[in-house]
Formats: sequence, C-alpha cells, structure tokens
Amino acid sequence: MKKLLFPFVLFVCLVLPVSAQTEREPSPLGGGYRFYFGDLHVHTGYSGDMGKGISENTKLAGTDKSLDEIMPEWDRTWNDDTDWSKVLTEEQQKALDQRFNPENPNRPKQLPRDLFEQAKKAGVDFMAVSDHSNVLDLSRDSDGKAQSKHYQYGFSYPNSTAHWNDMKQSAANATVPGKFVGLHAYEFSKNGHYAPGHSNVFNTENWATALPNVNTHPWLLGKPEQAPNHDPSKPMHVEKTMPWEMENAVKKGARVFVSFNHPGRNQFADWIERANPRSIKYSDRNGNASKEPMEYNRYVRLFEMQAGGNNGIERRLTYHKVLNLGWKVGATHVTDLHYVPNYALARNHEKRATVALAPALTKNDIVEALYQRRVVAAYLGRLQLDYRLNVNGVEKMMGEEFDFSTPPSSGINVRVFAKDLGFVNNAADLHVPPVAMTRIEIIGGIYSPNNPDPGTGFAPNNQPPGKELPGQPVIVKTIDVGQYDLNAGYKTEFTIEPCIPFDYYYLQVWAMSADKNNPIATTTPVWMDHK
Repeated sequence: MKKLLFPFVLFVCLVLPVSAQTEREPSPLGGGYRFYFGDLHVHTGYSGDMGKGISENTKLAGTDKSLDEIMPEWDRTWNDDTDWSKVLTEEQQKALDQRFNPENPNRPKQLPRDLFEQAKKAGVDFMAVSDHSNVLDLSRDSDGKAQSKHYQYGFSYPNSTAHWNDMKQSAANATVPGKFVGLHAYEFSKNGHYAPGHSNVFNTENWATALPNVNTHPWLLGKPEQAPNHDPSKPMHVEKTMPWEMENAVKKGARVFVSFNHPGRNQFADWIERANPRSIKYSDRNGNASKEPMEYNRYVRLFEMQAGGNNGIERRLTYHKVLNLGWKVGATHVTDLHYVPNYALARNHEKRATVALAPALTKNDIVEALYQRRVVAAYLGRLQLDYRLNVNGVEKMMGEEFDFSTPPSSGINVRVFAKDLGFVNNAADLHVPPVAMTRIEIIGGIYSPNNPDPGTGFAPNNQPPGKELPGQPVIVKTIDVGQYDLNAGYKTEFTIEPCIPFDYYYLQVWAMSADKNNPIATTTPVWMDHK
C-alpha cells in the first residue's frame, strides 16, 4: 500500500520559496506542457468601483479631503434620472490626477504596475488586469436606465486613453520570461435588464465601451441593433463590433479572445437567443457579409466557473448549459478582486486560480494556452491537472476537438494526472499543505440547443438524461482515488463505455478537507466534433 507522505510535502512547502521556482513541473502525460497558475480578472484603480471605493478613506495629496468628499452631491445621490454626461470640474479632475499620479507618495497602490508587483510577491505566474470600460459620457444602458454609479468612472474618464495605455505598458513591463507574464484586458460591463452580461476582452490594441444604446449580443454577433428605448434620432455610438475587431486582429497575427464573466444561467439574452453559435455568421461594420465568416467560437474562448465568491453547483450547471448550446469555452477560475488594498494579501482569502498548460512561461505561450483552452478552473490555487482522451490511437487533450461526424460510444481511453502542491503565499506568510484527492468524475454532455437546461444536478451512474431534460449532465464514470503518494501525485488510465454517444467530456475532481458540495477543480472539455 502506498503511503501518504504528508509530513514531507508540508516540509517542502515551508522551505521552498515561490520566487525560487522559476520553472514549473512538466505534465507526466507528455507533450512538453508545464503547469502555470494565474488570475485573469483583477481590477485596478482605473475601474470606477475599485478606485472610488478605496478613495473613501484615502486623503489626496495637497488636500485633507478624499476623492469622495471632493465629488459633488449629485454623485452621492444618484438615481435613474441622473445625467452622467456631465464633465468633471477642474477640481475633480485634479483630484483624479493626483490619485493616479505615480509620483504621488500618498496615492493608493492601485495602479496596474502596483498590482503586477503584488502578484509577483504572491507567487502568481501570470495575471491580467481587466478594468471596466464604461465611460462617463455615455449615459444610458440598453433598457434606458442609467448605468450603476459603480461603473461611471470606467478608465476614469476623461483620461481613458492614458489609463488604457498604462494598463498595456504596465503588463508589458511586468513580463519577465520564465518568471512572470502580465496581460491586459478590458471588461465589457453590460448592465440593465436586456441582454445583461460582462465579458473580458483580452490582448486588444484598443478598448470599447459597453455601448449603452446597443444591446450586448448583437454587438458580439457583429450586427448592432437599437435598444428598445433608444431614440432613433440619436447615434448608436457603434464604431467597431466584436467580430470586426477579431477579424482585424487575426489579419495582424494577434491572439484576441473573450471570456464570459461571472455568468448567470440565463444571461446574454439566454446565450444569444439559444442559437447554436456554430451556425451563426456575421457581417462587418458596414453590414456586408464577410467573405470568410468567423464563428463565435473563434473568439469567445473562456468561461469563469467562479468569481468573487459565487460558488456552488449553480455555476457548474450554467457552464454545462453553455456547452449544451455549442459554445466551446474553457473553464477558468478568477478572483475578480475589487476594493482590495493589496493583491498579495488578498490571495490569502482568494486562493482560486486558472491553471494553464503551456510549454514555457512567456507571453506568447500563456496567451496561446488560454486561446487554445488548455485551462483548468482550480478552486485551490496550485493544483496540477491534465486530462486526455484517446480514440483509435488518436489522443486529444482538454480544449481540443476530435473530428467525428458521429461521436463514438465505445473504446474511449482516458488518461488523468492530478497533484496538489499546496498553497504558498510568501508575501503573506501563508502556507497551506496539499490536500488528498478522493474521486474523479468524467462528465458527458450532448448538444441540445432547443432544450439546453441542465436541470438541478448531475445524472449518476452513467444513466442517460431523460427526454424531458436532454441537457442534463451525466456522470459517465467515477474513479475512487484511494491512498496515493501526495508527493508524486495521482496518475490513472481507464476506459469509458458511455451510455449514449456524448458530444463532449470533462472532469470534476474532489478532495478531502475541502468543500464537500463542490469539486476542487473542473477541466475544460475534450469535444468529439470539429465544427
């Protein structure tokens, strides 16, 4: 019987500084991929809600007042009739300039450069700053209501361009190949009662507002339409739609991609009116059909399994619903931190991470891993997890697709490697020993765009979903892990005989000393088709 080498692993966690580990361990399943741990959703002081919240207790240089105290009364007593198109007064703008002045010793440590440095101290391999892109001069949301005041200072208008450029430059400056990768994104923060939903847009040259006069899903689709309450005599402020941005990025050889952020089960107009995204084409900004239609799945690549404390089975079922609709998105885990005075200290409470499998810790390799969906949503910060399917001698790893016209129902071989490293945050002197995994579940799902609802739970014991609920996720097989060497990790290989031909498969991993109601990790699927 193998022994649990718990004392030895704990000793390693205590003496091995994160900063000394410049290269992560390779996956024993092969391919030259290593495990890197990061965060894809962190707000800086340029997001109105984060920066403004911090400013309430921060005195500005040259004054005994905070930014909130300097703001006029209309800012504190906002309502649906508030006119957010007002321009900042000279005094207000001066206060904002001081708060974001790197030379100001009294400023909050909330600039992108500050958060990247804090992330390095916390032992994170990669991180993306992703501020809200809403701006002050666009006053109405798609349903005619005012945007929440929490988003009114997106990129702190009117310094939007300077702040966006600082985010990009800070990410570039923070990147040290082999040690840390800094990324930039903007959060397209659409609020209101029609087609709500937030999305991170990564690695673009420019940024877009949440277009208060345009609905979210037509913007994603590339066919902007007026919101129901929009005055037709006023412009829709649409210069570039998402596919147009993507097409131009691809022409330049750039990897630009989108994430569904902290989604509810029925967001994004119930996931683009329940349409199968593989069959949708788009038009360019002038309404002309593209010669080479680009599908949603070319740029919407990721899905936040958990963010900001929203945990539980509901998010996992929402993920399954999105997969049922045909979206091919990778599972990520982010912090979505707001109101934090120090990212490194906040990691004590927000241990979750996105695990990316990449050949090396460079920007190109991390971006490619994210785009190719070689990712795991890890609820414990440093979990190594790799998963492969093999059919007839052809092997695919998570995020990849087979090319079957009809998914196979037998002869599917599964390989899994899992190892928890324990959580170490030297910046906060926090050391959490690794946990022992107890079981691994392989989940199957089928495309069901007409009835994608996953129901309230997972069908056990390889039982097919009922006719009334074809979108229910099925536990095709459960592997009881038993005792194993924590220092070596757990490696297994098995064959599945699914009750029906499923269109995709992914893993859920469970552990002792963890949340009994939620797994410690969810992988991205392997898809059985290439469409």
